[in-house]
This record gives sequence, C-alpha cells and structure tokens, in this order.
Amino acid sequence: MAEGLVILNWPVLVFDFDLVPYVVHDQRYLVGIAESPETVDELVAVFDSEGNRFRVEFTGEIPGLIPEGGDAEELRGMVRQAVTRYPKEFTKVLQAAEIDTLPISDLVRLVCARIKV
Repeated sequence: MAEGLVILNWPVLVFDFDLVPYVVHDQRYLVGIAESPETVDELVAVFDSEGNRFRVEFTGEIPGLIPEGGDAEELRGMVRQAVTRYPKEFTKVLQAAEIDTLPISDLVRLVCARIKV
C-alpha cells in the first residue's frame, strides 16, 4: 500500500449540519444524501468504519469521498452528540462508556445496527 493512502472502509457515517447521522453502505446511497454540489456543504462530517474522516466532493454527477484526516476521538464526539440530540433514532441509547471504549469499527457497527434510517 502506498504511504499516506487511505482506504475507505464501508459502511460510512455521514452527519449533516443538524448532526443527524446517516448510514451509507455504498457509493450509490451517498448520491441520495449528497443530492448536488449546492447541497454538499450541508454534510459536515463523513467517517468510515475505521474513524477516517472524508469530505464529499462532486467531480461529475456522482459524489466522491476525499480523505481529510481527523481521528477516532472526533468521530466519538460526533456519535456522543448525535445520541444525546436524537435518542429516539437509536433502538437503545448508547452509554458514554460504550462510545469511549469500543474500537471504532465496533462503534460504527453498533451505531449502524441501532440507528433507524
């Protein structure tokens, strides 16, 4: 693998400007969320299942995900905020201890299993 290359690990968690989380399982679902270049700035954060941050960018009609950096703590913070703000969106409210201690891939799987999209 080339140095600095970031592999996108699906599923992806997308947070909009209201911190509503969306689970995206592949590229075609991203099209429904990032409807156009004009609305892409409504998506404030995109994280893959390893905690890598991406930004959405249109290079044509299909949005692409460009590596942006970031770390697991940023994703944990976004999940904490989303759970606090939208507890009904989760089938069971995650405990802060779960959010803080789970490996990122397990946290993403847990969020994906509990969120209603």
